[in-house]
Amino acid sequence: MLLLAGAMFFSSCNKLNENKQAKYIEYKENIETVDSKKDSINKNGHIYIKRMLSNIERTNNEYLHRNFKKINFFKEEESLKYVIINFLNEKDHSPRLKNAMCSEDYYQINELSLKQNKVIYLMLKSLEDSSFSNQIGRIIKEDVEDKYSEHGGIITFKEEGNINLVCLESELAEQNDKANDNQYAIPLGAFFTRKIADFHLHAGQYDETPFTGPSEGDIFCVEEISEVFGLTNEFIITSIKKGKFNIDYLGIDTAKSSCAKTIDLGNYSYDTIKIER
Repeated sequence: MLLLAGAMFFSSCNKLNENKQAKYIEYKENIETVDSKKDSINKNGHIYIKRMLSNIERTNNEYLHRNFKKINFFKEEESLKYVIINFLNEKDHSPRLKNAMCSEDYYQINELSLKQNKVIYLMLKSLEDSSFSNQIGRIIKEDVEDKYSEHGGIITFKEEGNINLVCLESELAEQNDKANDNQYAIPLGAFFTRKIADFHLHAGQYDETPFTGPSEGDIFCVEEISEVFGLTNEFIITSIKKGKFNIDYLGIDTAKSSCAKTIDLGNYSYDTIKIER
């Protein structure tokens, strides 16, 4: 558990090279070595961290439960799955072409928990609203223009069952280093904020088609976070050309499975003229 206390600055990278992946693994091994030396850890501090993380998990679960009750979902879980799969069957998809790590088949909806499918349904429902897609278009434009970091943030509930994208500046942005343009390090405060999911972009340029969906680093980060928080939802938005993006769901609900699932939610358009205003 302690490795997460020091790993709040994960980079969700769409082009994570083997060198950086090796550093993550080395970091994890170092933390596990320290954790095994019980005499070097303050017992009360260790217990405090466990309680703090447990409280964060409970708060997020309560946040989901309270807001899910306000939304008119389909009464049966199988009906919800059926609706999502039928919707995705009608969409164009863009599977990852560069270093694909896993299946993105939308029939994996059948393997997700009810909570995961509710979160996906809310995203699909929001994407039917042109103003929501245009908001994503604006974030893509800002990311393309920013050469020092990927953009991202958290997703929260809005009024009437809608969701809201809250952009949070990457921890890497202040370094003003162009080497960070393909990375997003979520701020520490995001782990203590009520949310339904995280999100980040692959939009170093308008055509990032080869890098749609999660990289090895993205999957690694979600798996690490889920060890602490159980339910971990991430949306990855990839610009595939100006005016068009692909979105993928990446997540784990340890109550259902310890395996991260990636689902291509399809390609969507935004109005390039409106986002310039």
